[in-house]
Amino acid sequence: MRVALLASLALVAGLALGWALSMGGYVLYFSITGRVDREGAAAMGVAFGIGPLVGLALGIGLAAAVALRSRRRA
Repeated sequence: MRVALLASLALVAGLALGWALSMGGYVLYFSITGRVDREGAAAMGVAFGIGPLVGLALGIGLAAAVALRSRRRA
């Protein structure tokens, strides 16, 4: 039960962290290059397409890592 709880928390944390890292990368890229996203298409693509996918991948990876480490200790 404890392993499942820790893995679930790691999944949620990974989802949030992955999305935040995607948006941070978007802001950094547009700041460095000086490009302007007038209609917001790139921001929408990152916020609703790329961000959730990166978050899901990171969340699943973190959850698997936490579950494996927790099971090894027990």
